[in-house]
Amino acid sequence: MLYTTLHHAGLSAHLEEGSSWSIEKPKSRPADILVANWDRGFSAAFDVSVTSPLNPLHIVEVGISPGAAAKATEERKHRNNDAKCEELGWRCIPMVVESYGCWGTEARQALSQLASQMAVRTNTYKSQMLNSLYGRLNLTLIRCNARAILSRSHFTSCVAAHKAECRKHSSNDPKCQELGWVCVPLAVESYGNWGKETQNTFATWPFTSPP
Repeated sequence: MLYTTLHHAGLSAHLEEGSSWSIEKPKSRPADILVANWDRGFSAAFDVSVTSPLNPLHIVEVGISPGAAAKATEERKHRNNDAKCEELGWRCIPMVVESYGCWGTEARQALSQLASQMAVRTNTYKSQMLNSLYGRLNLTLIRCNARAILSRSHFTSCVAAHKAECRKHSSNDPKCQELGWVCVPLAVESYGNWGKETQNTFATWPFTSPP
């Protein structure tokens, strides 16, 4: 979607440029999208990435500073790509968005610049173009998230959900046995994968899959 939008803005964009097959970095490719003459004659290497704020590497920082996962990914992209981009005369611009829709600082700056060029080209207000651009990009993100969730079978063994079930058994089994009850943990991961005991429980209900 970003690639076609760049063309609609009258910019020359090419996919997957700068591939390197060196021994040190056999699949290095700093530009998912290369935009010619982006800034003062320099071409921009857009490195597009979606990151999760639930990543254990970032989850503590995310709780303190929203957007920390996107910022950490931007920094990593610069470490990996700046040298190659400088060698090719490009500017590395990480286009990072978190899976819940928070865009990185550099991505927001690039999208603002893109909206300005589109506004001039279409003779509309920049604010309108920016709102439209974010709306279409976020809709694309939502659709990709939905496809990722639907591609996971409800009846696939899930480590996190299984651990949650085990934890519930450890906490509740003694009390349940004392009362003559059976402990049945119902656990689901945030992306829709259900625990094995939950799956078995729902399998005995009138419907065939968890609600």
